Amino acid sequence: MSFEPIIGLEVHVQLNTNTKMFCSCSSKYLDVEPNTYVCNICLGLPGSLPSVNYEAVISAIKLGLSLNCRISNITKFDRKNYVYPDLMKGYQISQLDFPIAIEGNMKVKNIENKVTEIRINRVHMEEDVAKLIHDELSGEVLVDLNRSGMPLLEVVTEPDFRSAAEAENYLINLQSIVRYLEIGNANMEEGSFRCDANVSIREKGTDALNEKVEIKNMNRIKAVARAIEYEIERQTSQVKAGNRIIQETRGWDDIKSESKPQRSKEDAHDYRYFPEPDLPVIKLRTETIEKIKNELPELPEEKFDRYVNKIRISEYDARIIISNKNKTTFFEDVLTNFKKMDPNLVSNWLNVEINGVSNSLKDYELEKMKLSSKNFGKLINLVSENQINKNSGKEILSKIYISDEDPVELVNKMGLKSMNNKDELINMVNEVLKDNKSAIEDYRKGKENAVRFLIGQVMKKSRGTANPSDTEKEIIRQLNEQ
Repeated sequence: MSFEPIIGLEVHVQLNTNTKMFCSCSSKYLDVEPNTYVCNICLGLPGSLPSVNYEAVISAIKLGLSLNCRISNITKFDRKNYVYPDLMKGYQISQLDFPIAIEGNMKVKNIENKVTEIRINRVHMEEDVAKLIHDELSGEVLVDLNRSGMPLLEVVTEPDFRSAAEAENYLINLQSIVRYLEIGNANMEEGSFRCDANVSIREKGTDALNEKVEIKNMNRIKAVARAIEYEIERQTSQVKAGNRIIQETRGWDDIKSESKPQRSKEDAHDYRYFPEPDLPVIKLRTETIEKIKNELPELPEEKFDRYVNKIRISEYDARIIISNKNKTTFFEDVLTNFKKMDPNLVSNWLNVEINGVSNSLKDYELEKMKLSSKNFGKLINLVSENQINKNSGKEILSKIYISDEDPVELVNKMGLKSMNNKDELINMVNEVLKDNKSAIEDYRKGKENAVRFLIGQVMKKSRGTANPSDTEKEIIRQLNEQ
């Protein structure tokens, strides 16, 4: 008997509006004292009246349109009632039967690298809850209300995923879309992009939907993929052993790479939804929605298609560049300022050489890079026009990465301009050969490493300014004449 997984995802996207969802409290709650941004509306005190954050509504429309959703002309808020320590009011303002966006889709790659379509059930608006802090020493549970009331968009898919790889690709795409729209930073590590995965299995060839398990507490996209793979394997082994899958919520322990039971969900929770009495229905004009649609930026997949089919860089390079919005801006700025430059040369230096410097300078990751696109383009020009060799280019790059100095001036200052004087190269090779008689003997004995060694000596003597190809030719010429 063989099984297939049935997976659906629920993603909470925290928005980067200036204020919270239903009050004027600041949304900049990170790195401030607990319970700094709190008001009577956050707490749901008697007599307090919420009002809708206009910017959050616009953000919801943008995300819905970017996911090919139908935007509702009429949308409303509801009270979702439940009791939990992180919910001060005893209810959460959310959306039930009239969400702002429905019936969307996203195309993702599956494990066979084929495109499959994931249906988006809905995108709805709601408020975030407070943050619970568990003090292990005292055993106390502390509450920080700064996050309470933050604007969230929940993106709910249909159970269309059939592998962890599809889920991972979907999350990467969704994260990129949020960042390209500039409606949130989508950082899982700080909790502004949170994913719950619903996983079940069924016998291949059947249409049944069996008991599902909801997995929580995943703080990285790779962790979501690992959790799904673990849960598929766990459920498969349980069913093969004749055991029943219990519908429950499980937490993911990324250190131990296993899911653990948290609470049973055998009975459906009655949230006693009812329309939020303090907030009016929102009516959205079709022309307003169309205006927002026409002003959407070029999204990641559109950019990818243009990079590959029009700019003509490789799919591999294009995929790396579009994964980071700042990188796409940097890449396009170089091409705009240096119109005759080969885009493949730019993408190679951007994806390989800059990443190499970024990885070597741990305190200067890519987001802290000082290098401007203008000076980066100048540096690539120096290398492509053979004014400096590639090794000198890398040396210059490591310096201007954190200083943004003019590479042309730096080359002259450091004396790294490529040696174009043929007589100077002839004399330098002659001197190296005189100083390395043993290498000449090795060459005559047929040892290939001898020439590479001699090239290295010339490069060292010239401080890297000699052209490696010209140097090799001159070494072989002089060796054969001796």
